[in-house]
Amino acid sequence: FDSFKKNKTYFSQYNYFKDRLSNNTLFLASGYGFYEFFLKGTFKNFLCSDSEEKYINFNNKNRLSNFIKFDATNKDDIGKINFTPQNIVLNNVEYLFDDNELTGCLENIHTLSDENTKVYIIFRSRYYYLIDFFYKFLIPAEFLLKKVILQIFGKKKYINSNFHGFLRKKKDFEKILKKRFIIKNLYKDLYSLNYERSLIINKLKLGKIFSLIFFKLHPYLHIYELRIK
Repeated sequence: FDSFKKNKTYFSQYNYFKDRLSNNTLFLASGYGFYEFFLKGTFKNFLCSDSEEKYINFNNKNRLSNFIKFDATNKDDIGKINFTPQNIVLNNVEYLFDDNELTGCLENIHTLSDENTKVYIIFRSRYYYLIDFFYKFLIPAEFLLKKVILQIFGKKKYINSNFHGFLRKKKDFEKILKKRFIIKNLYKDLYSLNYERSLIINKLKLGKIFSLIFFKLHPYLHIYELRIK
């Protein structure tokens, strides 16, 4: 658990959910299911899921949680869930989906829910003008500079600039949510993490200072609590 706490994102999500879950909880797009493992406790029908084979194989081997293969965008998979979830958590896969795919995923979640189901959507791909500048100019310049320095010293190292997928403004994301759901609450956290993607800011530990300068306007983590209409 001490090692787990070092992952800021997972630990923040864990702290949010630790007093909110109950029996009959369904996690979608769990990946390796690391933070879900620490949440499962003694709940009945605490089910994690993903559609990718590498995560299925990992969980079949390690048995971290009750885990099934489930594609949140495929309505044919709905029949695999044999209980009515009291809680449904969609982990942050929104950046992989265009608007039609995201709408289809939310339709399936709506079908799985009833009026008592609490639906949680984790949103970590919000578009900001400032962060867009970081992604397009500052961070690529830092990667290029680092690559040049490594080459000067005769070191070969692959530098991954990461895939950011579909970024959406908050109002555009909420417009999609509101087609089938009512937004009951929005939790925000990790106000410095977007800035810390910069090698310089991260190295000099300036993330929190930047978050204060910009009045905490750029949270990385958003968790929506929804109910069906």
